[in-house]
Amino acid sequence: MSAQPLELWQVQPMHSAHLPQVLEIERRAYPFPWTEGIFNDCLKVGHSAWVVCSPAGDLLAYALLSMTVGEAHLLKY
Repeated sequence: MSAQPLELWQVQPMHSAHLPQVLEIERRAYPFPWTEGIFNDCLKVGHSAWVVCSPAGDLLAYALLSMTVGEAHLLKY
């Protein structure tokens, strides 16, 4: 058994600095990907936006949610 802590993925809030990597995933995953402007608008209005990064700092996944009183909608994953 190792005394080193297990390296885990990190979930953190999405920032505009993440957008180049988010857009790369977006373009590979969807036939009609969202634009950088759409992602920027989501960040500006305060949608819940998250990224998942590897222990090395590589962006692996992202999600955006719209939340209001009593309900939430997954906008993008």
